[in-house]
Amino acid sequence: MEEEGNDWQSNHSNIPTELRSLMDDKGHPIIKKSPREVTCGKVSPILRNRERSKHYYDPMVASFGPYHHGKPELQEAETLKTEIMLQFIAESHKPIMEFYSKVREMNRDIRACYVDGSTDEYCDNKFALMMLRDGCLILQYNGHHRKFKG
Repeated sequence: MEEEGNDWQSNHSNIPTELRSLMDDKGHPIIKKSPREVTCGKVSPILRNRERSKHYYDPMVASFGPYHHGKPELQEAETLKTEIMLQFIAESHKPIMEFYSKVREMNRDIRACYVDGSTDEYCDNKFALMMLRDGCLILQYNGHHRKFKG
């Protein structure tokens, strides 16, 4: 079995990028838990560790979801996300707990979208708050972007 992994490492350059994105770092297909679940995958280590391209895969301003959440260089954006979330919710004229509770109810389904183990460090409350902040930022940006676009 170890031979297979080494063979994959040495011969991966002949495999199209689209196909590599469907495989783990040993060349095995990434299989979803069930056909209905969507996976927010991670960048393959083979692509991430290439010297000429590895800087393309890390966020420079803000993270969305658990993969880069908490990195010190992205903390300014986390503060901004909180402000935007509060503004978005205030403009809705609904209580913050209504939004939070809805996201919290969906925690299990949302966690299933991510690579196994990548959300384990977050308790349900912190995970829901992270998703609420990220979601409000996306919705707020989308709403304002439409206003300026016409």
